[in-house]
Amino acid sequence: MALRHFRKCPSCGRLISPTEIPTWESGGFPCPGCGRRLQTSVALLKLTVPCALAMAFGLSFYLGFRGLAGVGVALLASIPLCVIVLAILSVIFPPSLQLFPGSVGQNPDGSESTQSDQTKDRKT
Repeated sequence: MALRHFRKCPSCGRLISPTEIPTWESGGFPCPGCGRRLQTSVALLKLTVPCALAMAFGLSFYLGFRGLAGVGVALLASIPLCVIVLAILSVIFPPSLQLFPGSVGQNPDGSESTQSDQTKDRKT
């Protein structure tokens, strides 16, 4: 597998294989290296939805749909268009990993640490 498909843990820097990242990870997943809970960044999705909607409205207007029919066609067309745009952008810009809010992991001394502990460590 190409190294470019591996993603780096933002906490410990370990490269994580795509096979180690669960498909449905709504509650986050533990890093195999440090144990902190991670999640896939949704920044790409936040960019994709408005772009797909704008493209769908532009396409429906170009094809001659106006008024409520144009809005309906654009909203229906935006669903598959969003999937296509997200698939293309995910290949070009693979989504990164980020710490799960309130993630808990193990410190080197064996005690648990939270994300707020990491923020304190960075400031000192």
